[in-house]
Order: sequence, then C-alpha cells, then structure tokens
Amino acid sequence: MTIKAIIIFTVDAEIVLERNFMEYLTLQDKQQLRTRIISGELNLPIFLVGSKIFVTMKKDVYQIFVLIENQDCVAPFIFIDQFWNCINKLLYKKGQKLLEDNQLILQEILDEMIDNGNIHTADPEVIRLFIAPSQLQGKKHQEAENPTIQATKQVNYRPSNIKYDKDQIFFDINERISATFSSQNELLKSSVLGQILAKSRLSGIPSCRIKFTNGNQQNMNFHQCISVQDYAKTRAVQFVPPDGDFELLQYNLQECAILPLKINIIYSAESALSASVQVTAFSQLNSKQIIEKVTIKIPLPETCNRVEIQNVKGGKAKRKSEFIEWRVNELYAPQKVDLTFAFTCDFSDKIDLRVWKKPEIQAEFEVLQASCSGLEVKSLEIDQGSQNKPVEKWVRGRIVSGDYCFRW
Repeated sequence: MTIKAIIIFTVDAEIVLERNFMEYLTLQDKQQLRTRIISGELNLPIFLVGSKIFVTMKKDVYQIFVLIENQDCVAPFIFIDQFWNCINKLLYKKGQKLLEDNQLILQEILDEMIDNGNIHTADPEVIRLFIAPSQLQGKKHQEAENPTIQATKQVNYRPSNIKYDKDQIFFDINERISATFSSQNELLKSSVLGQILAKSRLSGIPSCRIKFTNGNQQNMNFHQCISVQDYAKTRAVQFVPPDGDFELLQYNLQECAILPLKINIIYSAESALSASVQVTAFSQLNSKQIIEKVTIKIPLPETCNRVEIQNVKGGKAKRKSEFIEWRVNELYAPQKVDLTFAFTCDFSDKIDLRVWKKPEIQAEFEVLQASCSGLEVKSLEIDQGSQNKPVEKWVRGRIVSGDYCFRW
C-alpha cells in the first residue's frame, strides 16, 4: 500500500498534523475535508474527493484522513490503528491534546514509519530504536534519571579522550509558527513549536551553560545531558554536550510573542460568476528584520476559467491551477506589497461568488535571527576545565511558517 498523505483534524476542523508526500494533497482537498467535519458528513469511511480516494477514522478527539493510491481500502484502516497504537505506546505525555503537545516527536515517528508513502514499520519497539530516548520521555521520567547521572558524575554518552585542533560549538534555535486569523483580521489562535539543535566539536569533558531571557516555554523535552532540576531552579540549561550533532531540547507555546506577517484582504463579487481580490501584505517586525521567501497562496473556485492579474506591487504572481501563487523575496517594515486580480467562473449551480465559502489563504515565509516565542539567549558559557582553549561559538535563530492562514 502507498500512502499519498495523512492529515489529522480536531473536532473543530483545525489541522494538528499533516504529512503530504509528493505534494499530492491540495488546498482544495483540505477545504473539502474541513467542510465534511463541520457539516458532519463522516458517515462514509471511504469516499472520493474528485478522483482521490480517502479513508477516515475517528480516534479520541481527532479525525484521521489517509489519502491512498489504489483501491486497497482495508490496509489504510489497519495502518491508522497501528499508528494510533504506536503513538500511545511511545508517548508519555498524554491527555486531550495528545497530538498538539507532541508535534515534533510525531513528525519523527512518521519519518520512521513511512518513507515517500511506503510503510516501513508500525512496530513501536522498532521505532523506539531510532528515536532518542529523551524525546520519548516526559518530565517525570527525566527528573528521575538525570539526578542519578549527576550524583554518580557519569557521562555515559561522551568519551573522555576527544580532542580537536579547533574547538567549536554552535546552536540553532528553530521555531515553527502557526496562526489563524479571522475574516475581520483578528487572531483566532497561534502556537509555536521550537527546538534547539547543537553542533559540538569540543575537546575533553566540557561544561556548557545557557541562560535565557525568557524561560516560560511550555511542554519542554530535554536531552538526557540536561539537568532538569537545575533548569527548574535557575531557568538556565547546564550540560555536558554529546560529541557531534544533537537536539538539545524541544518546546511549544500556545501564544506567540510575535506574529511576523499580516495580510489585509478586500474581496468584491460583482456577480455570481465574477469577482475581484485585493491583497496587501506587510511585516509586523522591526525595520531591521527581514521576512524572506514569502509565498502567499490565494485559492480559486474549482470552476474558475479566467484570471486577470491587474496589479502587482512587489514580487511576482501567477496562477497555479487552483490558486494564485504570489512570491515576494523580501518583506520588511514599513514596506507594504499589493496584489490585485479579477477572475470569472463557468456557470454552475454549485457556485455563486457572492456567497462563496472561500478556503483559507495560506502564507509561507522564514525569518532569520529572530524568535516568535520571545526566547533569546542571554549568555553562553563554556568551561573546559584545565584545557583553557579558545572556543568558537555562536547562536542563531530562525522562524519558519507552519499552518499560517487567513480567513476572508
């Protein structure tokens, strides 16, 4: 069996987890699935959206959809059961927000289960071998383990005889921001999934200490090298780093300190079959921070037969079958960019642009040297004991968009 995509919604029709292999799942497909959840049209476990075959199953408070390649419709249900069983066995942090609280780990579990749509394994014990134990443990488990390591002074994950000609340690703070705005441009919800990745090339048995200006991140999962008890007292991360590349910690936040991109939309339907759209995009960051690789996708009706792009002030826009793709290389305050276009549709009793239920506008972007959670490194100290060698070190931040969408 080949899986084209897996997408999971809450009962409120919000996407909490998505894996779209080969970009086969479209914006229109997602909107159709949302509509089914909102309208309660879930009595059929197997259904078509256009020519695409979906199977669906409800698990607790989540509705899981799997897009498949062929008509072998039994295997997807087995896969959904296996997937749900797998995450419940692997994840210690459970509750009503099982998926929301474990986003990063779930993506890694899917990576091990599926490769380009082909299922490798659904055995939780096999998957456990390929995911760092610290990522499968909650705070209580970690607090029980770390004091033992501290008390015995053992560092069982790092050899003591490591030597480098040039000592270096680098940290990347990566944050994935998701947000939904109403048609009145009010923020409905937002969240941040963050991780700190480290690259360590240090000699001997060094000790590192990172002090943060903001330590209020939630649901933090630490690498085994971190003393959780020390962090709870000091809001500083102290650790002996493993050699090489590793994930230091993960965290999430249900409210963003910064929302980088904002969009204003003016929609006007001249008749049942013709309409015009004006979109203005602008940065909410300070003038020194640049939003890069901005892509805004504005959905079109299925029956759209003609699009006229009337004005583009900033970037380039073109039609991509079912949406307008507007790309802007860089965006910074107080600059604003504008796009105006008109479109018409073929006659159909299914579409009236005056009452059209429009799919959400999706935005993609990234911001370097920035944090949307408010997390910043105040200090980074490296103690190499008697070696006293110079250490090259830096910390950089990066924001990337997740499910960042606007209703209109």
